[in-house]
Amino acid sequence: MSKRQLSKDQQDEIITQLQDYLEQEHDLRIGNLEAASLLDELEKTLGACFYNQGLQDAAAVTSRKAEDVIDELYALERPTPFSPK
Repeated sequence: MSKRQLSKDQQDEIITQLQDYLEQEHDLRIGNLEAASLLDELEKTLGACFYNQGLQDAAAVTSRKAEDVIDELYALERPTPFSPK
């Protein structure tokens, strides 16, 4: 897994959300540098968990869609003299 690829705007928004959360819920005010450091630590600690869950979710959707495609293909079969009755 490569390093997080958030845009500057995304990073800034997450940093603002972290700051707002900490201030509202814990009466703790932190600056941009501290919030950016917290974001980095959260990514290191939790990022792989969320990434792996995303992969599992995508694999499940892909598997269901593949089954749908297979069902559609079987529906296109034409009867032959050798088809079971």
